Amino acid sequence: MKTNKKYSLLLALIIGMTTNLEAQNFKYGVNAGTNFSVQSETGDLYNNDDIKQGWHAGIYVNYFLTENLSLQAELNYDQKGSENDNISSNYEYITIPLLAKWSLGKSNITPLNFNFYAGSYFGILAGAKRNLKNIENTETIDIKSNSESNEFGLLGGIGISYPIKSSSILLDFRIGLGLNSFDKSDNQIRNKYFGINLGYEF
Repeated sequence: MKTNKKYSLLLALIIGMTTNLEAQNFKYGVNAGTNFSVQSETGDLYNNDDIKQGWHAGIYVNYFLTENLSLQAELNYDQKGSENDNISSNYEYITIPLLAKWSLGKSNITPLNFNFYAGSYFGILAGAKRNLKNIENTETIDIKSNSESNEFGLLGGIGISYPIKSSSILLDFRIGLGLNSFDKSDNQIRNKYFGINLGYEF
């Protein structure tokens, strides 16, 4: 609980600070898209067949330290889990990523602006359910009490923006890796996901 408060206060502080800065120093935006997630051991990179498709939506504030380097704080809703023919695990998180972002800058060749980013995230579990499928019906079990309430992880990706006057349309590709287990009964498995998002930056 104390950790949740610390991250919430940190995000509020970042947003509060940006409201007092000159407009050219920061931008904010919204994005939404889809996550393709698996749940397996950290080193298990080649045997991830139980891919589950979920949703992502969020808002962010981007503070520019220089013309190319910025710090980005986000507040997101993320669906993660795994799925096969018989079992579907559904985890919902409120995540707070803190990212360092590097832009390649404007080009005379194309109006597109490419960027790279990396950082960490803190997740708060909002809900967890497991669907058990059989021939006749599907049984849903609430597993939130058996799941860890918080998740820490690493996040990185690339983005493409297309300017429209003072705003931009964004396309974002990201990869997330949980550093702690989400399951209280198994401390080896982690959430891993690949996300594709569309956004609008004001």
